Amino acid sequence: MKKIIYILILITSLISCTESSKNEVVNNPLQLKLLGTWENAGYYDDVENPNTNSNYYPSPNGVTITFNLNSYSSTYLGNPYENGLYSISNDSILSYDGLIQGKISVLNNEVLEIVNQQQLGGIRYEKVPSGLISSPTLSKLES
Repeated sequence: MKKIIYILILITSLISCTESSKNEVVNNPLQLKLLGTWENAGYYDDVENPNTNSNYYPSPNGVTITFNLNSYSSTYLGNPYENGLYSISNDSILSYDGLIQGKISVLNNEVLEIVNQQQLGGIRYEKVPSGLISSPTLSKLES
């Protein structure tokens, strides 16, 4: 009898945790804004002032990241690169599979900027319109 009660408590706990995590994903406005495909556009080399143009270097490197509600996948020069789960904490910290990528400093319909305190810089991504993914390799071939 004790085993049955223990199993019922465990199942109830798992169901409630699953339901609360589903609600967090749907109710997180940053995750909803992040949906879609983003292409690396450049980087910042100054964590203290990441949004100053003098510290921004446009350098697309062929990396794209596609965010779904709670999963992501990335490509490098059009080839599959990484995939997994991501999360955004209340203080805008973006993590891939539990590893912190940095703090989201800008997120709108066109730009995503992530500042990484440990690497003393930031990365800028630009939103790719649905159905369009560019690649430096493809651009060279089309020229």
